[in-house]
Amino acid sequence: MKNTNSFITHKNTIEQLSLKSNEPGWFLEYRMEALKAADELEPSQIERLDYTSWNLWEIPNVQIEDLSKDEIQNQIQSSSTEDIMILDFKQVLKEQEELFKKIYNKTTFIQFKDLFSAFTMAFLTDGLFVYIPKNLQVKEPLELSFIQNNKTENTVNRQVLIYAEPHSSVEIIEKYSSIENDQEASANIHV
Repeated sequence: MKNTNSFITHKNTIEQLSLKSNEPGWFLEYRMEALKAADELEPSQIERLDYTSWNLWEIPNVQIEDLSKDEIQNQIQSSSTEDIMILDFKQVLKEQEELFKKIYNKTTFIQFKDLFSAFTMAFLTDGLFVYIPKNLQVKEPLELSFIQNNKTENTVNRQVLIYAEPHSSVEIIEKYSSIENDQEASANIHV
C-alpha cells in the first residue's frame, strides 16, 4: 500500500467498519495501528508465486452484512459442539469481551509484520471465534465451512481465532468455497 494509499484517506472507513460492528475502543485501536503499519509495509515476496494480479488490497465497502449466530451454527458440523463456544466477533465482543480480549492479545493478528496481517486487521469485515474449554477432548472433527457469495461487492477480510485451553484437543477441518463462481471476488482470511 506504500505510496498508493494513505492512513488519512482510509481512517474514516476504519472507524465506520468498527462502528457497524459495535467494537470496543481497544479493538478500534488495533485497527488504527494496523492501518498505520499497512501504509509502511510492502507486499511479501513469495518464491515461485506471483500474486501481483490478485485483488488482495481492495478496500471494503462499509455496507457490511451481519452474520447471525444461526448462520454460523449452520456452517458448523459436529455432534459434540455443545461445550464449544462458537461466536462471530460481534457476538463475542458483546457476550464474552474480557475472555476474548485476553485471548486476542496473544494472537498474531496484532503483530503487523507483513502487509497481509496489517491490511486484514485494519479492514476486518468479520471474524469467527472458536473456544475449546479446559480438559475437553472433542472426539469428532469440527468442520467450519465458509461460503462466499461472489455476487456481493464487499471484499471479505476475515479472522478465524481458534483457541484450545490446556489439556483439551480438537480436530478442525476448514472448508472455503464460493457460489456464483463466474464472478470474481476477493477474500483475505487469517486463521
